[in-house]
Amino acid sequence: MNNINSNQLTNASQASIEQKAAQLKQNQQQLAFQNVQQYVTTAQANAYTNTVEQNAKQLEIQNAKNYIQKMNGQIGLK
Repeated sequence: MNNINSNQLTNASQASIEQKAAQLKQNQQQLAFQNVQQYVTTAQANAYTNTVEQNAKQLEIQNAKNYIQKMNGQIGLK
């Protein structure tokens, strides 16, 4: 078995850490790019979808308010 001094181990671990840090940075940049790409691809579709969903929610809320008013009218409340 070869004797490895602590300095060699430290150098090896430092190189490994630097390699992992470089890989992490590359992964983060790739993820950021993919996020932008996804946003650009879906932003227009989402704008339409969100409008439809908002309209549906507003309609549900209005229907609920109308129902409550109707029920209040039947029991004599305003």
